[in-house]
Amino acid sequence: MNAGKVQVNKADCTLCGKCINACPNSLIKIEGRDMTADEVMKIVKRDKPFYDVSGGGLTLSGGEPLMQPMLAKELLTLAKETDISTCIETCLFAPFPVIQDLLDYLDEIYFDFKHSDPEKHYQFTGVDNELIKANIQKLLNVRPDARARIPVIPGFNDSKEDIAMICESLHKYGIRQAELLRYHNLASPKYTSLSRDYFYKDVPPLDEYRFVEIIRTYSSFLINIIDPS
Repeated sequence: MNAGKVQVNKADCTLCGKCINACPNSLIKIEGRDMTADEVMKIVKRDKPFYDVSGGGLTLSGGEPLMQPMLAKELLTLAKETDISTCIETCLFAPFPVIQDLLDYLDEIYFDFKHSDPEKHYQFTGVDNELIKANIQKLLNVRPDARARIPVIPGFNDSKEDIAMICESLHKYGIRQAELLRYHNLASPKYTSLSRDYFYKDVPPLDEYRFVEIIRTYSSFLINIIDPS
């Protein structure tokens, strides 16, 4: 008990699940479970008739799918064997051989570009962006069809100065168009359940006027913004 409330010590948690049955109000739960690639594909294949009509398929996202490269490759291999289209959404923070090992199994590739400034990137993400920048250039050399996505985060990369830096880097890579992903705060409940502070908990989502303004700023730096819908 802490200040009259039940508090779980995450450091001592072994994921045994006993607390779930012990919680009188059924408020405790475990999110996620371990699965093999075959188990995942059984679920994916249920919707194959819809993929065949819509052109959809299997997308590896996250989190960061490159953190589990062996599973990623196994899933992509199984998908291609079943004639299911494949896609990955990644921040490219991984050794390039890991990325290269998946390319033959990917129909579409989307990569994040969060910021050009290494210090600001480190401050907000916990890692600098030198590896990411190097990987973007290597990736585009072999897969020029890979597409850039920029998550628009208030106070991080939404000022005119930030956008100018980002666009300068995009031009160096030969990138002339990108998608903008609008900031939302859907992660807030997850931070609460993990007893972690959410830095952006009081930051409201971008309104339509501000988002259109940001699109115009990118256009002024000769980057064409694609509507992700």
